[in-house]
Amino acid sequence: MNLQQSLSHILANFKDAQKEDLTNHALARFIRNEFKNAIPAEFSGRYLVKSSPGQGVWAETPWLALMDPSMTKTTTQGVYVCYLFSADMTAVYLTLSQGISDHIRIHGKRGAYDVMEQRAQLHRNTLSRLGLKSDSLTLKMVDLKAKGWRSRAYGHNVIGYKKYTVGQLPTN
Repeated sequence: MNLQQSLSHILANFKDAQKEDLTNHALARFIRNEFKNAIPAEFSGRYLVKSSPGQGVWAETPWLALMDPSMTKTTTQGVYVCYLFSADMTAVYLTLSQGISDHIRIHGKRGAYDVMEQRAQLHRNTLSRLGLKSDSLTLKMVDLKAKGWRSRAYGHNVIGYKKYTVGQLPTN
């Protein structure tokens, strides 16, 4: 499947899949193993690609991250590009994100939100000074329509995003 087909497949099937056991589920295997194959070779060859449908239980918001190994090798820290799905599966966001787990470990859940917001704003200010056009990336946090604290934290870790709804998914 290409990127558009992969995103569409997840958006169309994730809510139903969440009603079933994650272990050995076909969609969970797809997200973990095959989804990364939809990333064009010119990116997947230079970047680390990781994805998750959840660990042990379904995530509220699955994701796929592309990490420049010179900046970070994990989604727990650093800055990376990530496809984040909204909890209601009506949209997927191509985001510039920052790791959350280290912030939560150091500052606790509440403190981590504040630190992520402050750091995201510093990155946004830098991008604005560099002349990033607002039509290419929305420079603010994203509302993933999530209820769980971790998925809400994913929205707070976003530096900027481009939103794609079901009818306007990217082709590459």
